[in-house]
Amino acid sequence: SAAVVAPDGQPSGERQANRNDKVIKVEAKNSDAEAVVASLDLSGSSIDLAVSAVVGAMVKSGYLSASANSILLTVDGENPLDASALQSRLGEEIDSLLKRDEISGSVLSQTVSAGEELKALAEQYGISTGKAQLISDIAGQNNRNNTDQLATLSINDLNLIRSTRELVLSGLSAVGTPSDGKYIGQDSALSSALGHSGLTGDAVNGVKSEFDLSDGLMVYEIEFGSGEYQYSYDINAHTGEIVSSSREYADGIEDLAKQYSDEWAAWAEAHAGEWETWAEQYGGGWR
Repeated sequence: SAAVVAPDGQPSGERQANRNDKVIKVEAKNSDAEAVVASLDLSGSSIDLAVSAVVGAMVKSGYLSASANSILLTVDGENPLDASALQSRLGEEIDSLLKRDEISGSVLSQTVSAGEELKALAEQYGISTGKAQLISDIAGQNNRNNTDQLATLSINDLNLIRSTRELVLSGLSAVGTPSDGKYIGQDSALSSALGHSGLTGDAVNGVKSEFDLSDGLMVYEIEFGSGEYQYSYDINAHTGEIVSSSREYADGIEDLAKQYSDEWAAWAEAHAGEWETWAEQYGGGWR
């Protein structure tokens, strides 16, 4: 085939097209994709029409919506220039389709050259090579996550992590802002953190909020400073519960101060008898 085109939302699937941009094969990568394409007869259609039909079916099935508005378009072609041009054209078409359905979408698009390693990764998780490339790139820049964790997420959740952590992924183009509509929101997450810390909003500075994973759970990673302390929280993105929290001196000396404090106390206890003996022996000489 001349190109493999994969629009990914929660469903993962691939459409193979010949050199005339006609669809010759449609392959579902998971049960969600099977449900989307089951009623679509795309063989022989133009790749543009096929992508349009699949995106429309994803919207109708609820896989693309205002609260889960991200889609990943991947083009794997024999000619890099042709693949890049196809990526750009289809990406613009998808953005227009979502706007037509009154969805302010976030369209990610990329070209890949699927080698054996990437194909094996896609096969391992039952996903498209495009999603495999995306999770591999995110894992490479975000040391809290590995591919096992990321592979379970939807494209929208992956996009939220990419966007809020401001990850720059080579070869990936992004248009629009991913929605966090199915989560509690950054303001509510910050309120949970402030409530736990006992601080008010006007008493903190340098507030930072990012999406991340904690033991497979989507969390808001909230950080802020107040006085001499720096606070860090992981907040359950679904419930607002505190997953983890920490407080450190802003200049990073808390551990060092504790270390020397403990060492001094231990030394004083160990040498208390020697000090008393010395004081008794030489005490008269001070008078």
